[in-house]
Amino acid sequence: MLIIVLAFAIAVGLSALLAGLQRRHVLYSALAMAGIGSVAQFLVIPWLEDPTWATWTNIFVLALVTILVGCAVGYALGGLDKGQAMRVASLTGLFVGGLMVLDIVLRTIPSYSRMVRGRVFATVGSNTPNFDGTFWQTFLDTAAHLILPTIAIMIVSMATYSRYSRASMLEVMTQDYVRTARSKGLTERTVVVRHAFRNALIPLTTLAAIDFGAVIGGAVITETVFAWRGMGRLFVEGLLFVDPNPVMGFFLVTSVAYVIFNMLADITYAYLDPRIRIS
Repeated sequence: MLIIVLAFAIAVGLSALLAGLQRRHVLYSALAMAGIGSVAQFLVIPWLEDPTWATWTNIFVLALVTILVGCAVGYALGGLDKGQAMRVASLTGLFVGGLMVLDIVLRTIPSYSRMVRGRVFATVGSNTPNFDGTFWQTFLDTAAHLILPTIAIMIVSMATYSRYSRASMLEVMTQDYVRTARSKGLTERTVVVRHAFRNALIPLTTLAAIDFGAVIGGAVITETVFAWRGMGRLFVEGLLFVDPNPVMGFFLVTSVAYVIFNMLADITYAYLDPRIRIS
């Protein structure tokens, strides 16, 4: 019952955020997709709980089918807003599918807790030694070992991203094209989300590209504290034991990661700001 309530809440929330509730066809498409997901859960959840059927390949296929169904629903019910309705309906379906996965994971916690003697949130290592469980128990074990290192890495950048987000939005909201959008009678949600926020993401995209390269290159302190065998730990051990091969591999992988993510950031600029295409 909770999944059904949350599914329709997600449909309304995504419609309000991405299109606005005045776009009735988009809202109807999202609600229809939420209804389909609410009915499909009674068939999908037993499949996903079956150890012989629960694999990453099957989950990927289900996600692909969800996107196709969402596009079909959005195309059928979208009216003049078919493109936007297809996107919102597909996102609604994916979020509802995520709720199904979350439901299974939460129901797996008691059995997993008994297997690890009550220590659900692990503090060291990337997995429990000699752990032999079902697909979802193994997934939960990996996720439990990732929670604390992920939080530690996120907190480091949280202040930076918050500060840049605020400064970028304050600068963008005073631009001429934002005043023009308002003078044309567009709603405040449309002005902020579709015009201002996209251009405000450009500085954050640059930071994200650098941070992704840094994460792949390794977080030495975090990996040492949580006993993770990552790139940073490998680099430090290579220096301590005068082993040039891991050090050279570290520099190669890190430099390639920085180049790739900066290239992706440049491509993202063209999507966020149409003026970059003209220049």
